[in-house]
Amino acid sequence: MRCAMHRTMPSIELLLPTVARFAGFLLCLPWSAAAGEDEFVTPWSRGAFVPEEGCQWQPAGFGAVDLPRNGHYLAGPRPGQDWQAWLAKLRAYRQAVRARSPEPGQDEIAMRFAGVRAWVRVDRRWAWAADLAPGETVRLRGEARWMEGNSTLCLALDWCDRGRGADGPWKGWSTVLASTPIAQDSAWHRFELAAKVPPFDAARLWARPILGMDGTFDRRPGSLALRNLTLSVPKTPARANRRPMDFDPGHSRVRAGIDDAVYRRPDLVWMTRNFVCGFVMVHDRSFWDPERREYRAGPLCDEAQREFGGFDSVVLWHAYPRIGADPRNQFDFFRDMPGGLPGVRQVVREFQQRGVKVFVPYNPWDTGTRREPCPDDQALASLVATIEADGIFLDTMVAAPAGLRRAVDGARPGVAFEPEGHPAIEELSVCSGSWAQWLQEYPEIGVLHLKWLEPRHMQHQIRRWDSSHRRELAAAWLNGSGVLVWENVFGSWNPWNAEDRAALRRMAPVLRHFAPLLAQDHWLPYFPTQVDKVYASCWENETFRLWTLVNLSGRKADGAVIEVEDQGASFWNLWSGERIEPQRSDGKVRVPLSLDGFGAIAAVKQARSRSRSGDKALPPGAAVEVAVESDSRTLASLLEGQRREAGRTVPRPEDDPHVVARSVVDPLPPPPCPAADPKNTAGMIAMRPASTTFVVKHMRRECGCYPDPGTPPAQWDRFLRGSPHDGTLEHRVRATLGPYWIDPRPVTNGQFEAFLKATGYQPRCPDKFLHHWGGAACPADLRDKPVVYVDLDDSRAYAAWAGKRLPTEWEWQHAAEHSERQPLGFQHSEVFEWTESQRDDGHTRFVMLRGGSAYQAKGSIWYFPGGPQPIASHAKFLLMAPGLDRCATIGFRCVAIP
Repeated sequence: MRCAMHRTMPSIELLLPTVARFAGFLLCLPWSAAAGEDEFVTPWSRGAFVPEEGCQWQPAGFGAVDLPRNGHYLAGPRPGQDWQAWLAKLRAYRQAVRARSPEPGQDEIAMRFAGVRAWVRVDRRWAWAADLAPGETVRLRGEARWMEGNSTLCLALDWCDRGRGADGPWKGWSTVLASTPIAQDSAWHRFELAAKVPPFDAARLWARPILGMDGTFDRRPGSLALRNLTLSVPKTPARANRRPMDFDPGHSRVRAGIDDAVYRRPDLVWMTRNFVCGFVMVHDRSFWDPERREYRAGPLCDEAQREFGGFDSVVLWHAYPRIGADPRNQFDFFRDMPGGLPGVRQVVREFQQRGVKVFVPYNPWDTGTRREPCPDDQALASLVATIEADGIFLDTMVAAPAGLRRAVDGARPGVAFEPEGHPAIEELSVCSGSWAQWLQEYPEIGVLHLKWLEPRHMQHQIRRWDSSHRRELAAAWLNGSGVLVWENVFGSWNPWNAEDRAALRRMAPVLRHFAPLLAQDHWLPYFPTQVDKVYASCWENETFRLWTLVNLSGRKADGAVIEVEDQGASFWNLWSGERIEPQRSDGKVRVPLSLDGFGAIAAVKQARSRSRSGDKALPPGAAVEVAVESDSRTLASLLEGQRREAGRTVPRPEDDPHVVARSVVDPLPPPPCPAADPKNTAGMIAMRPASTTFVVKHMRRECGCYPDPGTPPAQWDRFLRGSPHDGTLEHRVRATLGPYWIDPRPVTNGQFEAFLKATGYQPRCPDKFLHHWGGAACPADLRDKPVVYVDLDDSRAYAAWAGKRLPTEWEWQHAAEHSERQPLGFQHSEVFEWTESQRDDGHTRFVMLRGGSAYQAKGSIWYFPGGPQPIASHAKFLLMAPGLDRCATIGFRCVAIP
């Protein structure tokens, strides 16, 4: 959710404070300190160690000299390198991976750490068999070779759900327990890491050892190679009996090569055409119209077609950054959307009727809210089946949870899995797509590693906070892959500029038209061009040759860009929709093109017509009419659409309505408030006029905040951006306050019941209204407690009835900061409180909550900041619809104005 690439893994609250007494210790011992007879050993085997994010198996010695690559890309040919020789190595590598033996032999694990995380995990069967107990010593031995950058290896433990056995889902982690640096001399070095298992709830959880690098410990990027890993724990009779019985040192349950069954499934083949995915915040006005109270799937798809060339899929993002404000879990957020699950199912169907597939997110870190009566995989399968979703976006994950494929297939066929992180090669057999998020590119971008190994694997380029998406588009275009369009970043508007949108509108039809070709092995990356720093990829079948081109020279290229053998083909500029007249001589064809940033060329091979006298070649111009077309669409219609798009004017930034967002510097004006009746101020705190600078802390949480008044517009981005996610903003706001009275505590259920009886108030939408009452009357034991399950409109209605209004942020803070001077005191932090701070940028509505609450969701850093909060702090709360906005933890108090 938030950015897996700019996030750290959430710590688990199940650890006890005494964990500090069990701090990990490092043993740098001679290799003679090997596993003894009193140790239970997990051996070096593909079936025993699982490389995950940032890690992969590779043939021994297969290093930078042969085929340079990082954790995400294979580098293009070096200057002066023979392209055919480079391509041969590239193909040999793909074949080696696909046909590799299931046992490692002399293979290695390449670990490439980009600053977030890179981990090798002990296989679930072996970790389950070890069943580590608190206080035991775990030792991980092996050999490591430094390649570049950071060289520190870390040992940690994942916590998994014991109730599900070896398939138990991840529930948190221990943080780093031990670490060791590897000598930076490119030689192999033996190492041993040892740590005591810290206290944890062993009745509910089991421990899974992991080895790698993590940004919470050291964010410096680095690369290592690993081999001959073993895990040792004390031998016990119970462990000996739990040893995986199907283990044989000469065999493994791991399949050789890449299992492509998921790509051969007819119900999942749609992922190979899923080039443009839209990230849709359910809080965005483009999805839900709060005034008309209706979903807007149709208009949203129309806008996507107009601005981006259409979406092939959408991710309906629903919970974060709101989740954790009250006990509702991620599944409850869908249940409480307008219309409940039937309403969500209807909007999903509306997308599907437009040809748009729908992903729902899964937040594995959501372990501290209300628990479902069944495991997450079953709850997720049930949700997907109920709302008829097409895919699951695996937030923060690099792999699908064990058992999820089986559970979902049993509930609804055709559901694709797409993790946010960069998956290991082994996950290609489960996840038919993945995000290409903040990938580590080369200057020439490179060949997507996973796409090269399995061309049917769809990756979506995304750099959510960037103002220009040219590099993402270039990477997708050169690799025949996809992009994620994400403009509403958890409530902050970061629109695509007009030039990038125009480029995607040209790319999308070409990618879709040639989707079957792009999903085949006949790919020639970094096809030689005639212009320096103009890069091309080529795909070919019996009918077409397709080139996608990217100009990274910084200047316009004009002239011949490609030279090929003359086979009588006709050439077409797929960017402009025009026919190309190539230069033909000496059996060669030189294809000219005018290229600013992106381009595409199609060569339609000379078609042949059967006659009684044998094969007869048709003239080149006729080939386009008889060519075998993908997806039943003619090349002629594609060219016509590209010509229309080429003639479309790209607006200047100042004339582009798409990028517009209203200012959120100032809140919307509060409703009018009559002068207070003195008899209505009894029991309220009287506040004198004041003019002061308020200082308030805001946790970014990837959703940003409003700019301080007086901030130049050019600097608004400093406040609006949600990056870094764990950063803190400090507001300094000068405000002048007149005299006012303020309630010493939030309005109670009893007071709100009196309002209902006096007015007969009924909200326009009753969803979750006073849900905790369980009926029309307030239970006696709740009368003196703060009223909750009221939204902003409910609270304003009560205040207007009382001749008052809600306090502004600064009225609330001023009273709270001076409460020690008041005989009545100022009670807060039992519930969050609505304030008159509503803002609306035209896309997202939000309110700043004050006060904190007694409830706090624990177990993840991604939860809404619950618990009692400092007076000089606030939290951004995104508004959607009453059923979601009414919470068990949000109430209000009132102010009266003289």
